[in-house]
Amino acid sequence: MKETLHIYTRVSTGVQEEKGTSLGSQKDGGISYSKKHGFNHKVWNEGSRSSSNDDLDNRPVLTELIVKIEQGDIKHLYVYNPDRLSRNQNTWGFIRFKLLQNEVVLHTPGGKYDLTDFTTNLMLGILSEISQYENKVRTERFRVGKLQRIREGKWKGGAPTYGYDLVEGELIPNKEKVKQVKFIFDSYNKGK
Repeated sequence: MKETLHIYTRVSTGVQEEKGTSLGSQKDGGISYSKKHGFNHKVWNEGSRSSSNDDLDNRPVLTELIVKIEQGDIKHLYVYNPDRLSRNQNTWGFIRFKLLQNEVVLHTPGGKYDLTDFTTNLMLGILSEISQYENKVRTERFRVGKLQRIREGKWKGGAPTYGYDLVEGELIPNKEKVKQVKFIFDSYNKGK
């Protein structure tokens, strides 16, 4: 009987889930990998969930996956990149420990990580630290960029507030929508 490759997919934001192709690419890559290496497969799709939290409260699919790992039901796990599991140091340490404790082989497009091999485990730990560092640097860059735009009197980023258009980084009232916004406020003031 063939072993099953459990494919875990996740993106960080709802926009990526709705408009992006990453979830499909992660799934297709895992299925292709499973066929190439003679596995059956099962897909565990988390959808859009941030991986930077200190716990797994917002990751029900991954939580269920870990329970199955603890029960010995999963021996092969595929992720597009280990950071799909977590970019948080504490959470990643917990997941990595569960994989090691239950002798789960972690598969990625680049090959497999047998965590019982101490050199492989070390390498995966180093890659995880780099991923976490990159995530923190990117977050800080976004924060500093938003602050700079605000200091310059420009829009901080994201979709413009209803009633405005974004023109060269500045919010400009939309003449048609301004009428609707005024109607909404007037109606609210009248108790409607």
